[in-house]
Amino acid sequence: MSHACQSSIFLVIFTLWIALLYIRIFDKTLKKYTLGIGICLIFWMILKIIRPFTEGNVSTFMWYLYYIPMIFIPVFYYNASAYLRKYKQSNINKITIVVSFLLVLLVATNNLHQSVFKIIDGDSIYTHEWGYYLICIWIFLLLIMAVKILVQINSKQKEKNKIIIMPFIPIILGLVYTIIYILDIGNIRHTNLAIIIGILFCIGLEILFRLSLIPNNFRYKKIFLNSNLPIEIVSKNGVKEFNTNHYIKICDNAYKDIRNNKAKEKYKLKNKIQTIKQIYGGYAIEEEDLSKINKLKENIQAKKGELLKQEKVLKFQKKLTSELYEVRVKNEITELLDEKIDEKRKQINKILDKMEEKDIEKICKIKILSSYCKRMSSLVISNYNQEKYNNKRIETIINELFSEIEIFKLSGVVQTNMFVITSNDTITIYDIIFETIIDLKDVNFVLNIKVDSKFIILKFLFDKKLKNLKQKIEKLKIEEITTIEEKNDEDATKLEVVILRREGL
Repeated sequence: MSHACQSSIFLVIFTLWIALLYIRIFDKTLKKYTLGIGICLIFWMILKIIRPFTEGNVSTFMWYLYYIPMIFIPVFYYNASAYLRKYKQSNINKITIVVSFLLVLLVATNNLHQSVFKIIDGDSIYTHEWGYYLICIWIFLLLIMAVKILVQINSKQKEKNKIIIMPFIPIILGLVYTIIYILDIGNIRHTNLAIIIGILFCIGLEILFRLSLIPNNFRYKKIFLNSNLPIEIVSKNGVKEFNTNHYIKICDNAYKDIRNNKAKEKYKLKNKIQTIKQIYGGYAIEEEDLSKINKLKENIQAKKGELLKQEKVLKFQKKLTSELYEVRVKNEITELLDEKIDEKRKQINKILDKMEEKDIEKICKIKILSSYCKRMSSLVISNYNQEKYNNKRIETIINELFSEIEIFKLSGVVQTNMFVITSNDTITIYDIIFETIIDLKDVNFVLNIKVDSKFIILKFLFDKKLKNLKQKIEKLKIEEITTIEEKNDEDATKLEVVILRREGL
C-alpha cells in the first residue's frame, strides 16, 4: 500500500480521534494544546496525500511544509506537559512557539540558502546541513523536557509508582525511531514517518488520559449503570455507591476489610473470585464467575483419568507385543541356526564316535566345524539386525577360515572388488566357500569374489586337478545359485559359482 493510501486511512482515524478528544477534555487550555496536536497530524496527512501528485518546486515546497507538524507537535506536547505540572511560564511557552516558527521559516526558505538541505538532484538526492541538525536538537530537547515533567508528575502519585514509566514510553520510542530514520538504518526509510510519529503521540496522550493526568470526562455513568458488567463501586466506609444490572453478593469479610482500610486484592468464594481495586473516593469490586471453568476442570480431570487408564493399557499391550515379537524372533533365529549348523553338529558327533585315540587331524577338523557353527550363529544374528557387510569385512571372515585350514596344507588367497551386501548374501558366500574347501588337502588356490548390482560371482582357481566340487555345492540346495561351472585339466581346476543377490532380505 502506498504512503498516500496509508495517509488517507489515518487522516480519517486522526480526524475521528480529534473529535472524540474535544468531547473528552473539559479543560480549555489542555483542549487547545491537544487540538493543536490533532490539527498538525491532519495537516501532515493531507500533505502526504497531495504531494505524490505534485512535482518540481511545488513538490519540494510541500516537503518543506512537513516540518510544520514535525516541529509544532513537540511544542504543543511540551506546553501541555508544562501546564499539567502547573508551571506559570507563559513567557517560556511564547519563546518555544517563536523559536519553532523561526525554524519552520528556515526550512521553508531552504532553496535560498541551502542551510537545512543541500539539494543535489531535485528532492530525491540531498545532504543534511547544520539547520537540519538544529531542528532535530530542538525537537529532541522539547520531548526530553516533556518527559522530565511527566516523570515529576507521576512521582508525586504514590499509588502509581509502578507505572511511572508509562507516559514517556511512546516518546522514547519516537526518539529512537527518528534517530534510526535520520541515520537511514536498514529499510527504515520505507516506513511512513508521519503515521508512526502520529500514532505514538496519540498513544502518549491516551496514556495521560488513562492515568488521569489530563482531566477528562468520559460520560460513562449512565452506560455503566445500565450495563451487565460484574462490577460494583463501594465507598471507603463500605457503602454501595454504584452497581450495574449484574447483582454481586459481596462477602462480609470484604466489607469489613474495606471499612478498616485493609482490603485485600482478591477474595475467593465458591466458584467466584472478587477483585477489589482502590479508585478515587472508594473501591471498585469486580466479580469473576468460575463455575464454567471449574466444571471444565472437572471434565478435564475425568478425561485425564480415562486417558491415564488407556495409556496404562496401551503400555501393557506394547510391552506384551514387544515380548511376543522377541520370542518369535528368538524362535526364528533358533530354528535357522539349527538348520544351518545341524549337519555340522552331526559331523562333529560322528567324528567323535569314530575317534578311539588321539587324532590331531580329526581334532583340527572338529575345531574347524565348531568355528563354522560359531561364525554362522553370528551371521544369522547379524541378518536379523539387518547389518551390512562390505568387502573388507568379508575378507577378514574368509581369511580367518583360510588360517584355520592351513593345518591341512591348504593355502588360499582371496581377492574382491568394492561392494556392500546383506548378511543373508554373506551367509550364502560363506556356506559355498566352506563346503568347497573343507575336505581338501595339499592344495593352493585363489578365490576371486566379484559383486555387481544383480549377481555375486565366486571364482576358484586350484593348482591341481580336483573332482566333485560342483556336486558338493549342489548338495547345499541354495536357490539363489544360478550357475555352477567346473573345468578340470591336469594341473588345475577352475570353479565358477554365480549367485543372485538378495538385496533387502
